[in-house]
Amino acid sequence: MYKVLIVEDEVLFRRILTKIIESMEDYVVIGQLGDGESVMEFCEKEQPDFICMDILLPGENGLYVSQKVKKKYPSIVIFILSAYHDFQLIQTAMKSGLDAYLTKPYNAEEICRTFHKYQVLFEKDNYEKKLITNSINQRQLIATFDMCKKLVSDIFQIYEKEQDRYLQLKKITEYCVDYMGTLSPGNGSYYEQKYELAAEAERYSCVAEAFLHLLIQEIYRFQMLSKYPQFNTILSHIHRNLDKEITLNGISDLCNMSQGYITRIFKRYYGIGPVDYAHLIKIIWAKLYLACTELSISDISYNMGYNDPGYFGKVFKKYEGITPSQYKKTNCCQGYNITGGFGRLEK
Repeated sequence: MYKVLIVEDEVLFRRILTKIIESMEDYVVIGQLGDGESVMEFCEKEQPDFICMDILLPGENGLYVSQKVKKKYPSIVIFILSAYHDFQLIQTAMKSGLDAYLTKPYNAEEICRTFHKYQVLFEKDNYEKKLITNSINQRQLIATFDMCKKLVSDIFQIYEKEQDRYLQLKKITEYCVDYMGTLSPGNGSYYEQKYELAAEAERYSCVAEAFLHLLIQEIYRFQMLSKYPQFNTILSHIHRNLDKEITLNGISDLCNMSQGYITRIFKRYYGIGPVDYAHLIKIIWAKLYLACTELSISDISYNMGYNDPGYFGKVFKKYEGITPSQYKKTNCCQGYNITGGFGRLEK
């Protein structure tokens, strides 16, 4: 059953809306509030799936309360309620990430249609969360990165408008950041700033994909460093030296640990060894250079620490299934400036 909270100060409208919602299969109204003061507390305790929020409420207005809810609980679907049409207000609500706008007096067919539309999106969001969570819990980084590619590809195929793409990418990003919060409680606001969705990611699929890849590998990093903090030296070394050849022998000498021990811990948390991990991170950045710049494949190869472009091509095909030249032909993100990194995730 989908749980619905109604926040409406007029008793008559609350009753009407409750009757319409509970006439639909799989929906139940779990709460009715007359103002916005206790909405956050209710969400924390009852975890509704949908909220119907009146704009004009005693005290804080419904739009402000909705924005607070969305910030902390981005997966909750919120419908704004109002007795009049106000185009500017609707635009403000939609830009704030709210989901739909319903007008009074209520039309049962319109409400049912709107709920069913967003039920599909709600199920899609939950599917994405389950997919990400399962991939991370299985600790198979390559499979997780393949999943990232599919998620981004689906978003860019389904949604034509950049704003819609942004909202979908933002939901996934926020879920990953929330996941980090469970690994390091009390640092939610810090992670929101550090892992802010990349600027213009909704315009360039290669940028969105790379951002999501590196964001999720950060979750793997959190998991490993929570038990093995000494491995931060290795991860920092890899990310700071992507333009150089990275070897297991060099990593071992750097941190004074045995090669077997390093490999064993990496495979436990990433599903691959440290050198393969370095290759994978390099390929992510190589894809950005291929799609976003006019650099030749040879130049990109050297920039990523591969002195032999032929070897670079073999490594690239191992992880991507196609050659660098094939990738460059089918992916174009010209116009995005890679030199300054992207979002708040940089090398």
